[in-house]
Amino acid sequence: MDVRLVLLFFSFLSFVACNSQEENDVTVIVSEDSVSLVSLRVFDLIFTSTENRGLQFHDHIFFRSKQDLIFKNNQDTSKNFSYNLSYHELLEFETELPNGNYDLYFEFEAENVTNFLPFMINISNISLTGTEIQIDIAPETTYSLVTLDTSFVKTDTLPFLESKKFGKKEMILHPNGDHYYLYIDAINEEISLNFKENIFGTELFETLILAPYDLYKKALTSLPNGPSSERFSRIVKGSRNPSIGYWEYLPAGYGLGNKWPLILYFHGLGDNGNGNSDLYRVLYTGLPNLISEDKWPITATASNAASTAGDAFVVLSMQNDSGCPTADKVNDFMRWAINEYDIDIKRIYLSGYSCGGGGVWNYIGKYISDDLVAAAVPVAALMGEYTWNRLGCNMGILPIWAFHGDEDNVTVRNANIPIDGLNNCENECPEDADLEICSVPLDARKTIFRGWGHGIWPITYKLDSRWGHDIYAWMLSHVNYDAKL
Repeated sequence: MDVRLVLLFFSFLSFVACNSQEENDVTVIVSEDSVSLVSLRVFDLIFTSTENRGLQFHDHIFFRSKQDLIFKNNQDTSKNFSYNLSYHELLEFETELPNGNYDLYFEFEAENVTNFLPFMINISNISLTGTEIQIDIAPETTYSLVTLDTSFVKTDTLPFLESKKFGKKEMILHPNGDHYYLYIDAINEEISLNFKENIFGTELFETLILAPYDLYKKALTSLPNGPSSERFSRIVKGSRNPSIGYWEYLPAGYGLGNKWPLILYFHGLGDNGNGNSDLYRVLYTGLPNLISEDKWPITATASNAASTAGDAFVVLSMQNDSGCPTADKVNDFMRWAINEYDIDIKRIYLSGYSCGGGGVWNYIGKYISDDLVAAAVPVAALMGEYTWNRLGCNMGILPIWAFHGDEDNVTVRNANIPIDGLNNCENECPEDADLEICSVPLDARKTIFRGWGHGIWPITYKLDSRWGHDIYAWMLSHVNYDAKL
């Protein structure tokens, strides 16, 4: 027997209209007498017999106006039907079900302005006896909707809402997989939104005060996943920093207020410039080169090993103007960056190639007692031997991993002398020595590439698999819990 069933959408669509909201939290309200169209996307409609719960019917015919859309005797619920309805229109369909009592499960999305709002409704004990039945599937309610983008949510723990009234409620993953949602009874009380972000697993929460019909849409305004070059920006001298031009890389997920590890990279002498029209030179070597060519974070290739660190760093690469970076330039840029970006001061790392590596040694020679850097990686660097001669075993408080080619015209002594010296410090310290003056190094290591000259930056920063050195994971393994500004 054909039974005609009419679903009234007026109340629900009014609810949708009141909940439409842009990213900037400006509420858009459409009046009830508006004839604006609302797009409705139907996922599934299931009748379950109340007499036999195992008996479910998916066979039905949707129709609107003169266009029949048939979805009959088909258990595949992945097909969607789309409609445009004005507020006073009805979605009508016929069922081909035997007489009896049924529970109706109805899943759809409705859209107004820019938002698709998911909705699922269960209607119990519908008696189909061959007559036309009208059902209001969304009666007047005080419910509000909270949605949370999935992009940066760690999946081992479902996000949840919590309040004194309803306790803890886990959010629901939408079938599209792009957000979690939950309808809650908005009672103007304090509600906590809790979730774990997926980069460092940090527990995050926000306090919400929702009124009836509110839409709280946390679309996470952080940077999206995608090629690294899309989050890599040229910052000319004077636009952000009054005296330095630089390249800025921000990892996917940056912008939520989390604190991120920082790598400061310093280029070689030949890439010096004016911080404006010359900034392109910084892209010739090292981390800026990899990031600009979408080779960051480091993943496995035929010749490169993958880094277990992943996309974990803010990377800033300043352009030096002349000579090698001085200790003061490195220090000033680092302290400025800490104030300008969301930086975890316990995880600040310095690395530089050639003359830029010399800038890293320069900083160590003057500012190591500031105890602000967690680790350093000089590559084919100048100034290592000079810095050792100045500080000796006092450098041991900073983890250092030096890279050099043994045929480099910038002598390999700049890696061998300081690192070998540090690893001999324990033997050279008298038993009664002040450990603040003469200390066993925290972590002093070197990698010497046999048969290589000065151009070792690709095999160092790309993690050439022949040597097995994950400098990025090594950096993160060193956390400076004593760091202070």
